[in-house]
This record gives sequence, structure tokens and C-alpha cells, in this order.
Amino acid sequence: MRLIYTTCPYPEEARSIAKKLVEEKVVACANYWVIKSLHIFEDTFKERDETALLLRVAVSRLNEARTRLREMHSYSVPAIIVLKPEAVNNHYMQWVHECCGSPEEKKETQDQSSSL
Repeated sequence: MRLIYTTCPYPEEARSIAKKLVEEKVVACANYWVIKSLHIFEDTFKERDETALLLRVAVSRLNEARTRLREMHSYSVPAIIVLKPEAVNNHYMQWVHECCGSPEEKKETQDQSSSL
């Protein structure tokens, strides 16, 4: 499993992206929340509200998730940051794989949970 972190200009965009990716079973789930952002873009200091978007995805769907995110994102330079969790609850990992994983990932997590 991987986490993808990005920011969107508005909650509506984050929700729209999240909803499409979950409905298409590209990601297992998504969270979004309003944040305060400070950055420099095109030589101009910016301070504004943005919306953080955190996606949970099976490794087998990672490239597809990144591609779809780029396609739907309104920023010309979106932050698409992939994180590898250090540890994940086995039952949660199994759920992620059931939602959007490959047949191999689904079998692997089933085998791990049956050995507990």
C-alpha cells in the first residue's frame, strides 16, 4: 500500500478527484481537509487556503492513480507525493487490496491474515 498526498485549490476539486478515483476503484479511499499554505510560485509569495488530499492505493494501482490525478488536477505543477507507510494494520491492508488491489495482492493479504 502507498499513500499519495497532494493539494488542490478548493474542497470541491479535491472531493471530485477523490470521488472519481474511489468510484473507479483506482484508490481504496480518500480524505480531504482545508489547510493553510505558504509558498512561492512564479516568483510571488502566496498565502492562502488549499485543500489537502490523501489517497490510499494498492502498489499495483500506483502508476494509474498518479496518471489519473495529473489528468484531473487543475494545477500546472501539482504536488503528487508518494509515501510508503512504515507499518500498516494487516486487516486494513487487506481491505485496501480488496478495494483496488491486483489478484496477487488480494491473495497475499488473505494468506497473511490466515496465518495470524
